[in-house]
Amino acid sequence: MKFLHIKAAVYLCLLTLTPEITCELSRNFVVNDSNDNSTWKELSLGLTDSSCRRPAQCVSLEYRTCLGTSLTYEQTSLDLLPRNHSQDKINETLTQLESLKYIPKCWTVVQPLLCSVFMPKCSNNQLDLPSPDTCRKILKPCGIVMNSTIWPEFLRCDNERIFSTQCKNDVRDVKFGTPGKCLSPLVSVSSSVSGTDESFDGIDGCRVPCHDPMFLPDELAQIHSFIAWAAGICVFFNLFTMVTFFIDWRSASKYPAAIIFHINGCFLVSCIGWLVQFTPGSREVIVCRKDGTPRTGEPSGENISCAAVFIMVYYFSMAAVVWFVILTYAWHMSFRALGKIQDKIDKKNSYFHLLAWSIPFVLTVLTFAYTKIDGNSVTGICYVTHEPVARGLLVLLPLLCGSLAGGYFLSRGN
Repeated sequence: MKFLHIKAAVYLCLLTLTPEITCELSRNFVVNDSNDNSTWKELSLGLTDSSCRRPAQCVSLEYRTCLGTSLTYEQTSLDLLPRNHSQDKINETLTQLESLKYIPKCWTVVQPLLCSVFMPKCSNNQLDLPSPDTCRKILKPCGIVMNSTIWPEFLRCDNERIFSTQCKNDVRDVKFGTPGKCLSPLVSVSSSVSGTDESFDGIDGCRVPCHDPMFLPDELAQIHSFIAWAAGICVFFNLFTMVTFFIDWRSASKYPAAIIFHINGCFLVSCIGWLVQFTPGSREVIVCRKDGTPRTGEPSGENISCAAVFIMVYYFSMAAVVWFVILTYAWHMSFRALGKIQDKIDKKNSYFHLLAWSIPFVLTVLTFAYTKIDGNSVTGICYVTHEPVARGLLVLLPLLCGSLAGGYFLSRGN
């Protein structure tokens, strides 16, 4: 009869057996021939992952917290660590590793790993092994520190002494709620808010603040004051010039005088784009995201203020460059065909407008398509990013071509 009881118990275990889960009977039950189940001291058909545990020497915890989080168990083991480790040295090492909290995304995933390796749960001389998945989660967010001197040399995901390849376990019954934070002046960001996974120098979850920390508030105030005065004076003179054209529009609307009118109109709109930031609360909306970081890779869809200012400043300044080239061409033609210049230029009026408005349009569309627009709290506008290739192709190259073409026509006109 005793044999039948044991056979039945083994059969029940086999029914629940899977490739990763084995069935353990409590070591404390007693089987006899009686039908009275009270003879069982404890029936424990606990399903545990044997690949996540191994025999070890358990010791009482001297420190009941790990990285600021209270532990729910009372015993641990030092078997996963090099032989020269003690609980005092473990506590010292974890204290040093707490600096990882300044890398928020790393801190979120590294806490379970460090605690499961340095202070693992141990009971009945059985050690809970950490999961290799827990280690693999830290590779990307903690990549900046894994090759540094602060990171323990033995703590590698391919260390089979620590990580069992078949283990799917994780730190259980411990909730790690200690949040990470960024060192000032960096600010914490979320990709769902900022719309980007950009980080500062590999520190995931942190970015530079919108307001450039390299400038003091007084310095920024001086720069903004200069921009306000310069743009304001530019608006005044361009507007004054355009008003004089309107006074005698019949004669002023003829080429090449009309070209000067278009150049002043373009600069007027561009200067207004520089002045938009001085309306109350506008600068923050134009150059900063809601999470306090600078706008990069615009347009992002958060709002159109940055894109609108960019169009006013960039599109119309590029159009002014094209109109300048057209003006030098008109002067060149006037020296070659005295007395006949008006008819020849008037016939090309539509071509002038096509070039002056389409070339900046193509450049603007390319900038939008490749999201190469950044906000700048110092200048208070959105403009082409400071990336060398983008700035070279979208700003320097058009200006260089315009200067060379204009210089050529001016030199040929003499």
